Amino acid sequence: MKTSIDVKGRSLVFSTPENDAEFDRIVELNEAVHGSGVRDLCRTLYGPYPLMSRDDWYAVIEPDTGRALSTLCRIPTTWTYRAPGAAVAASVDVPAAELSIVATAEDARGLGLSSLLIRRYEADSARLGFTLSTIEGIPYFYRRFGYEYVAPLCVQLRLGPGLSPREGNERDSWRPSAPARGMEPGGKARLALAAEASALGLSLREAGPADAPALSRLFDASNLGLGICARRDGPLWDYLLGPGLASPETALRRLLAYRGDRLVGYLGVCADGFGPGWTVLEASVDPALADGERRAVAYAFLAEAEKERAAVGAAHLVVSLSRSHELSALALALGADDRQEYGWQAKVLDPVAFCRLAAPVLEARLAASAWNGSAYALTLDMYGTALRFDWDGSRLAAENGSASGTVPGHAPECGFPPELFAPLALGYRSVADLRRLRHDVSIYGEAEAFLDALFPPTDAYVHQFI
Repeated sequence: MKTSIDVKGRSLVFSTPENDAEFDRIVELNEAVHGSGVRDLCRTLYGPYPLMSRDDWYAVIEPDTGRALSTLCRIPTTWTYRAPGAAVAASVDVPAAELSIVATAEDARGLGLSSLLIRRYEADSARLGFTLSTIEGIPYFYRRFGYEYVAPLCVQLRLGPGLSPREGNERDSWRPSAPARGMEPGGKARLALAAEASALGLSLREAGPADAPALSRLFDASNLGLGICARRDGPLWDYLLGPGLASPETALRRLLAYRGDRLVGYLGVCADGFGPGWTVLEASVDPALADGERRAVAYAFLAEAEKERAAVGAAHLVVSLSRSHELSALALALGADDRQEYGWQAKVLDPVAFCRLAAPVLEARLAASAWNGSAYALTLDMYGTALRFDWDGSRLAAENGSASGTVPGHAPECGFPPELFAPLALGYRSVADLRRLRHDVSIYGEAEAFLDALFPPTDAYVHQFI
């Protein structure tokens, strides 16, 4: 597809690549901006990635030279959204478009080309049925487009050599911690746990494409307690265990762990993309094991990852999993330096469509709350648009409402800025949290209680490459 556009008096072309030569120009721009490492990622996404087509790559082209001046792509993903604590289990899969590999040539900056492409990408994504747009992008920049932080992305629990507390200047730590009693190097509890792990006699082997069903089962099991997590289907596992290994951005060494003939978990490790570390980026322990066995397997996994860290000469070991994961809890007990955490940024492209899709989860939450059987209606005035909820005591309806038409200097009843809907709806921030940050949030009383029941704080973790 090619469309002529005028940008500040310059005649340019909006384009999606129609052939490999045109795609190569997009890759050239990305290499110039992001470095040579992005080349393999682009090529493993172009073609091999499931559900992704040429139409997911956007570019602004200089017609005289054919040079790409600005580009981005859409990676189709799925986030699972659920109510794990409700009396009736409820779960929905949310189509999420990941805004990725954004680049603009240095001599074309300041023309608003990225803004033009992002607006086109969002409109197309909504039309294609994506209710969320997500990005792993740089801090702050994407707030101008309505993106806010919504879920943990990169937890950094760092351990020093020998699974010891990492030495260094505590001032550069976000949440420094000390080992739990008995878990310091040489401590009785730690020695006992190490002995239990050794007694398991685990054998490890590298996973291959034929192991996709087993990995999928274990991956899903590791996410069971999360309200928001990544959804991986068969084609995505085939990609990750095949073409995805060609790019350092998506390559992971996955090891299956056996106790005798029984598969008891898997460990996924790779180089740390945020520093000189070796990272545990995926892990799962069979939930059918007894608690003591699970903890011993978790220690065995950390010990194996530490052995690999030493072999590759990395400075430290990083555990980058959800904070509720058993390996994270064990790393903190060992005195891991809780150094930093980054987050997914997201925007709800269509709040009504999102709420209708999520209705089974939202209804399960309300049914488990004081609102069960009690009707209530609420309109969120989003300063130009409005979202109306109608709850009849058992079923929830969502539709576009009528904005009150705010008067300058006066807050509307139930006023709520639209860019804050994503952190609220995804359980990252409560109404009270957002009201403390922004005076244009004006929700109190019953309205606040209803929204707290509808969108409670949620334990979430979405893997870096899903």
